[in-house]
Amino acid sequence: MKYTFLRLMLLAFCFPFLTPAHAQDVPVPSVGRVVRHTEVPSSWVPARPVDVWLPPTYDGKTPHDVLIMHDGQMLFDAAGTWNGTEWRVDEVLSELIAQGHVRPTLVVGVWSRPGFRHVEFSPQKPIDHLDGPTRMDILSMRRPDGEPLFPDGMVESDAYLKFLVNELLPWIRGHYVTDKEAGHNYLAGSSMGGLISLYGWMEYPEVFEGAACLSTHWPLGFDTKTDQSQVLLEYIRKSVPEPTNRRLYMDTGDQELDAMYLSPQSQADSIFMAAGYNPKQYNSLVAVGHRHNELDWAKRLPEAFLFMMGHAAGKPMPVASDRGNAKNMKTAPSTKDSSTGASSSGGGQGPSGQSGKSKATGVTNTPPKPNH
Repeated sequence: MKYTFLRLMLLAFCFPFLTPAHAQDVPVPSVGRVVRHTEVPSSWVPARPVDVWLPPTYDGKTPHDVLIMHDGQMLFDAAGTWNGTEWRVDEVLSELIAQGHVRPTLVVGVWSRPGFRHVEFSPQKPIDHLDGPTRMDILSMRRPDGEPLFPDGMVESDAYLKFLVNELLPWIRGHYVTDKEAGHNYLAGSSMGGLISLYGWMEYPEVFEGAACLSTHWPLGFDTKTDQSQVLLEYIRKSVPEPTNRRLYMDTGDQELDAMYLSPQSQADSIFMAAGYNPKQYNSLVAVGHRHNELDWAKRLPEAFLFMMGHAAGKPMPVASDRGNAKNMKTAPSTKDSSTGASSSGGGQGPSGQSGKSKATGVTNTPPKPNH
């Protein structure tokens, strides 16, 4: 029964909807507003929609930090997503900005390509450096529905990152008032989006001050037979950047698909600690009882945003009001919130981000479903 349920859940993640962006309603956030750019051009990857969330602080004059988030079709408005859920990014981040815990920040939601998330989100360097047979084992992997994870037989995450860094960021700066100095750009995503956020943070240390990687999909595949987490961990071991003021947040649930992440995430924690990262630079949590879905990722966003960006506002981080049952995976001394049973040895804790505001309803066209 357990494996049947897991398989059904994986299948739900794997069937993409192909509704074009121009046929879909622009998200209606509870706070701020979203501007949709239907086809942002690129010489590195196919053009795609980008949704830009502007907080109430955005007045066209004050420079804002930039947070790039992957799977942009799932971030702001549950009424327009394929599964009726969302990350609640606007509620969480606007509250943190209003309370002065993070600097004014706009969010760039980059849509993922249906059927090509593994192609664009799998870290390319560790895969390209493998011997031929091992590399082909990865490139020939399939989803539970039988469709290939890499339809073109290649990984294109280096091109995707070049799009973000060399094309999208300058494009955003040309259209919006942003802080152009180093230390004002961030990455965040979940599952495969967590992997590409980690990869981008490691490959472009001069660009991205911080990254938040939720439920990072270490195995690449969907079962123990296709688990390639050691390939990615070896890349981190060899390429981990020197500790600086930059920050990295990682987490995982412990239910369903996320249960596969516990061991590799613990190994990644050990690598970063061995490299000299302290609790102010690296934070990794296990969210007890959490599953692989937007509802649980939304619960962890206050923690993720505060750790990744909270130090930038120059104010002490607040005590948690409610961030769910979470425990830190590291061995450093921890503090505990008696009201939630949550403990942490790195970074601060934040508000729940629960505004209780309703979303617009009646949307009939839904964005493409991320295929994992």
